[in-house]
Amino acid sequence: MNLEETINGLNDIKAASLQLDDFCAQRKYEVLDSAVEKLQIADRQRKQFIDILEDIRSEIWGYDIPSPTIPEYVEHHNQMQALLALIDTKIKEVVENE
Repeated sequence: MNLEETINGLNDIKAASLQLDDFCAQRKYEVLDSAVEKLQIADRQRKQFIDILEDIRSEIWGYDIPSPTIPEYVEHHNQMQALLALIDTKIKEVVENE
C-alpha cells in the first residue's frame, strides 16, 4: 500500500466517522424530541386530570348541606366533607409533582 492509498483510506475512514457522528447526533435529537413530546403530553394529561378533579369537587360541593341540624344531614355533610378533603389532597399531590 503506497502513501496515496493510505491517505485515501484514512480519508474514507474519516468520512465514515463523520457520517456516523451525524447519524448519532440525529438519533440523539430524535430521542430528545420524543422525550419532550412525551413530557408535553403528560403535562396536558395532568392538567386535564386536575380539571376533572375540580369538576368532581364542584359537583360534590353542590350536594353538600352547609349547616346541617338534623342528624342524618350531619352524617351526609360529614361524608361530603370527607370526599372533598380527599379530592383536595389528590389535587394538591398532582400540583406539587409538577
